[in-house]
Amino acid sequence: MNPGISRRWEVGLVVAAAAVVAGALLASGRFDVGVDTSVSILFEKNYHVGAPIYGGGKGEVLSGEWTRTLKGLQLQPGRSGQILIPLWRPAGEARVVVKIRGRGGLGLHAAVLVSGEGGAFRTIAQGNFSDGMRVEFAPAAGESERLWIKLAASVDAAAAPGESGTLTEIRIFSKGPFAFPNVALACLFVLTPLLAYVVWSKTRPALALLYSLGFLAGQTLLSGTLTWTDPVYLCGTTRYLWWLDPLIQNPRCEMYFTIPYGMLLGLLAWHVRIWHGSSEVRRQWAGFALLGVIAWGGSLRIEQLVQVSGLSLESDVNFYWLLADAMRSPYDTAWREPLWIWMVKGLMWVGGGSIVSLRLLTVALSLLVIYSAYKLFSDYTRQPFVGLVVALLLSLNPYLIRMSVRGMKEETYMVLVLWFVHLAFVRKEQGSVAWRSVGLALSGAGLLLVRLNSWVFVAPLLLLWAWRQARGQDRRWGLRLACITAFIGMAIAPHLVHNDQMYGDPFFSVNHHAAWGRNFEFLIVKGGGCTGCPTVEEMEQDSYAGPRLTTYDYFFKLHSLREVRERLFTGYTEMYLIPTDHFKVQAGTDHLLVYLVYCLGLVLALRGPHRAMLAVVVLLINGIPLLMTLAHEPRVGIHTAPFVAFVLALGLWQCVKWSGLLCMTLKARAGALAGPLSRRLLSDVGRDEHRT
Repeated sequence: MNPGISRRWEVGLVVAAAAVVAGALLASGRFDVGVDTSVSILFEKNYHVGAPIYGGGKGEVLSGEWTRTLKGLQLQPGRSGQILIPLWRPAGEARVVVKIRGRGGLGLHAAVLVSGEGGAFRTIAQGNFSDGMRVEFAPAAGESERLWIKLAASVDAAAAPGESGTLTEIRIFSKGPFAFPNVALACLFVLTPLLAYVVWSKTRPALALLYSLGFLAGQTLLSGTLTWTDPVYLCGTTRYLWWLDPLIQNPRCEMYFTIPYGMLLGLLAWHVRIWHGSSEVRRQWAGFALLGVIAWGGSLRIEQLVQVSGLSLESDVNFYWLLADAMRSPYDTAWREPLWIWMVKGLMWVGGGSIVSLRLLTVALSLLVIYSAYKLFSDYTRQPFVGLVVALLLSLNPYLIRMSVRGMKEETYMVLVLWFVHLAFVRKEQGSVAWRSVGLALSGAGLLLVRLNSWVFVAPLLLLWAWRQARGQDRRWGLRLACITAFIGMAIAPHLVHNDQMYGDPFFSVNHHAAWGRNFEFLIVKGGGCTGCPTVEEMEQDSYAGPRLTTYDYFFKLHSLREVRERLFTGYTEMYLIPTDHFKVQAGTDHLLVYLVYCLGLVLALRGPHRAMLAVVVLLINGIPLLMTLAHEPRVGIHTAPFVAFVLALGLWQCVKWSGLLCMTLKARAGALAGPLSRRLLSDVGRDEHRT
């Protein structure tokens, strides 16, 4: 039989057997995550104006002497108040959890009462919500489908004026059973026997099939052992959300599959001597490594998805959802850019309008970000190792993992950014210039249809690409640039016309946020006012209240040039130069050793051939660091995280090269010392024989 045909038959057998076993394990629930508990939000309301969730709850009845302030609902000394919240009774045996937060002194007293019929209430908890109250209870038995929860609070009359009680937020959720299959871990389950076959085919081809099937059997027994043994032992630590107790007993069992996969990758690298291997061998190894990284990242994101599966959508995401549901024409998207709304609309047609399907979409896009970053930086440096390190850092970044299940548009934006930079910046000898032009037109239009202000970096990078084409003797560079620009213009023009007709400003999608930024900065952060700022009462009703202004007006008319310069410097420093919380979001960690490697990579990038990529980062982030000084959510600048990971990868790659040089030097010196020593020993032996 032809060895090539025999090898393909064996590979097909290994993949088919692993797929059948993985499918059976998926069907039997062996890869399910979160089989113990998930949550469903029954009520949530944040009474603090500057909080991310504002006005999310509805239907509560306030009574008593509450006073609305920017910090929340307030009770003065000697006053009392109540909040009655009607809820639908949770299904099954789910338990109800009430969480309350606020501020106050020792004179603040609070109680949580519950009624199953809406009549007589029973007290289930008493305390002071200034330190946070958490109450968990089983709903009272009864035939009513409704459940009433009452919060009663009072402040002693003898309390000092500064000891008033302030209620900031209430969240009520139910805890019930939920399970979701970890498909990413099942894919890794299939990949591992295939990698085992490749490893053993390099050393013992005749036994490769037997070894791989044995590996498959071992994995199957391991998965069964982890499931059949004590269910309380759940393979590792439990994750926490910032405002909930542990939602699920989260089985972090992916390490039992990623560690063997990593060991097999190391064996393959050793057997093929990857540091001296051919480009084909390196590509094969890098392909297996990338698949493992994506599978690991997917497993972590599915675990996060299970933890938030019962939570309601955030206000921005909910607004996109409502716009997509009400959309009657492609550009009927209010003042929001339309591309993400188109995607949500398509998801509604395909997935039936499920919130879980929206979260799954952003999880898939997050994995596409990992692949796109690998492709960009491996092609840019022509070193697959650098691209793999970038992919690994992105797959393990805690902020990216949490963001991937929120249903935001940031993952789409990151994918478009990475591919646009790849097409405009990375030189490739092979490939059609015409197809590259098509890719630039599509990705450039997509960027503006997700964030209209993306023209700040789209235009310069297009000009750079055209200049390089002109230097490369491409006589059609002008025509190509004109066609790309015309396509982008035609794609975005209907949205600009819609803005002008609806709001009197073609760039209202960008300028609309300026009013919110003004109000947030001067009323919430600085606690004062400004020219054109609304009153506190007006902002309580509408956070965008006050006269309109443009983004230019916000930056340069409400701030001096000196303040803009200083805050930009502070923002850039905190995001990219010193280990702050903003840097931790970008890099995934602020560990000292990682930061030192990052500093090494930054120096190498500045002094080496990759300094131009740092200029790309400045174009991408432009004025966003100024907003970071006002405690804005980091997601507005998260699209530069792959480039921070690239700098880290450069530093790590240099450390690996230095380690290799050190080993070669030590080996050479050991050989140099061994030569004279061996000659001396031989001469001593000869002298002894002569004497004998």
